[in-house]
Amino acid sequence: GQGYNLYTPLQLANFVATIANGGKRMKPYLVDKIVSPNGEILKEFAPQELNKLSASPEVLAEVRKGMRAVAEPGGTAYSIFREFPSSVKVAAKTGTAQTGLPGDDKNKDYHGLFVAFAPYENPQVAFAGIVEYGYHGGSSACLVAKAVFEEYFGLKKEPIPDELPDSME
Repeated sequence: GQGYNLYTPLQLANFVATIANGGKRMKPYLVDKIVSPNGEILKEFAPQELNKLSASPEVLAEVRKGMRAVAEPGGTAYSIFREFPSSVKVAAKTGTAQTGLPGDDKNKDYHGLFVAFAPYENPQVAFAGIVEYGYHGGSSACLVAKAVFEEYFGLKKEPIPDELPDSME
């Protein structure tokens, strides 16, 4: 956060998901089920709506359109996502937070922030990331989001090798 706004990446991702899904704030959870060694489902967890935003559907649609523009030509994240297929249009917001650290080290002046969801038309995943001393979110944290989306949507062009090449050992 900056100033008195202190949010965790999970809180930011949850709010981005709320915007993406039309205003329903869901309870975050990390496990969908607990399975015994013999395959028996011991406990299942289901999505749970906490509340709805008071913003109108029209306002939320405008926010989503604005976020989509960030990853379109002229947007601060366009260069990162321009090669994504049309089936995985990204909606995002870049950010830069001042660190407030005194000194002359310009590399420590800003943290890079990036939030996003994809695909734009039918959201499946939300992302929030902060790169400490990452300067601008459009040049640091968005690269983390790109890697996450590439993995999630199977967009990697080259598989990650299981072993290092001989020249790197």
